This record gives sequence, C-alpha cells and structure tokens, in this order.
Amino acid sequence: MASEEKNEFKQGNWDYWFFNDKIWRKEFFVKAATISLLLIAGCLYYLANNFNAARFVDTKPLIFKFPIDNSIEFNRFFVIAYYFWYIYIAFTVISLFIQKKSAFFYKLIFTMVVSVFFSFIIYVGFPTYVPRETLPGNDLLTNMIRNIYAIDQPFNCFPSMHVFYSFICCWYLLLFRRIGLWFDLLNIFCFVMISLSTVYTKQHYTPDIVGGIVIAAIVCVFFTFTNIGGKKSFLNKN
Repeated sequence: MASEEKNEFKQGNWDYWFFNDKIWRKEFFVKAATISLLLIAGCLYYLANNFNAARFVDTKPLIFKFPIDNSIEFNRFFVIAYYFWYIYIAFTVISLFIQKKSAFFYKLIFTMVVSVFFSFIIYVGFPTYVPRETLPGNDLLTNMIRNIYAIDQPFNCFPSMHVFYSFICCWYLLLFRRIGLWFDLLNIFCFVMISLSTVYTKQHYTPDIVGGIVIAAIVCVFFTFTNIGGKKSFLNKN
C-alpha cells in the first residue's frame, strides 16, 4: 500500500484536485472537518495542563528525569527548532491533504488524535513537572522562550507532545511522501532537532522524549499496518 502511494506521488495527482470539481469539493470538506479533530485534541492538552496547574498550587508533582538531564545545559538557539514544530505539523497535514489517496491523510489525523488521548490520560493520572529556568538576557531568542513559558504551564511533560507529533509527521512523510533520499534525511533531521529542542529549552526532560516516541510508534504501527474494518473501512478508502 505504501509503495503504491509513493509511486502515485511521484507521478503527480494534480489533475485529481484541480479539474475534478465534484470530487474536490467532497474531499475538501470531509478532510477539513477531520482536521477539526486536532482542535479538540489541543483542547484536551490545555485542559489537562490547566487542571494540573490548579491542583498543584502548593505542591508540585513528580520531577521525572534521567541523570543525563543534569548535564544538559540550557541553549536558547534551540527555540528556533521548537517553534519550527508548528511549520512541520502544517506542512505534513497539507502534504497529505492534497494527495489522492485519502486513507493516508485520515490515518495521520487519527494517529495524532489517539496519541493525544492516551497522553491526556497520562497527564492527569501520572502528572510530571519541569521547573522553569531563570532566563538571563533580553534578546529575541530568549524572549521567544519566555513567551513559551508564559503560555504553557510546566506540566503535561511526560510524554512530550512536541515529540510524539513530530514522530508521527516524520513517520507518515517517510512512508507516503517520498521525494528522494535528501528529503528523507531532512525529514529525520527535523524530527531529531525538534526533539532535542524540548530538552535544551528546558521544556522537558529526556524521559519525555522517550515516552513521546514510544506512544507515537505504537499508534503509528497500529494505524499503518492494521486493516481496520476490512478493505471497505473508512480509514482504508481511496
């Protein structure tokens, strides 16, 4: 299935979208409605974050880290990769949105939503905490990190949402949007840099990276290689 999609992308599917108006309109609205599930997933994240902030006013939850985290120093330059995450997510969603094979787009979205759902359970049932860094200086990059700290409470740490979303994007781009080796290497590089940015900006510890990868990998494998509902399943429709 994945090989078929790779070949179709190389051949190009632009006629499907720009000249078949009826199919374009139908697919556009169905896919756009599906994207709204990501908004619900985002609400779950902030709901859990605010819930933990309210219940841990006087005390703090577990600080879950490995010994290596004590040797990782704050580096403001990694905030660029941290913010790039938003572009990376948008690029992946749009890339699969415009493909003729709808199943891969739906699998991407549902993989993201299910990963957020399982993470939400962990955030509430096993909350962790990362103490904020004291940020010296008033340069652009440092202020960008201050904005992150101001918007995002220091909870919802394990697993890292940045990491599991990035892993999911990397996974589906590798499988279903093959351009060449250079693109695959660039894709993996983006995932690695985004993951590293979570610890170098002191938003997360290394266990959060591991947890994000594990959850995303399990859900990716499930949706990629499981024929849910048989050949006529909604997720496997062309």
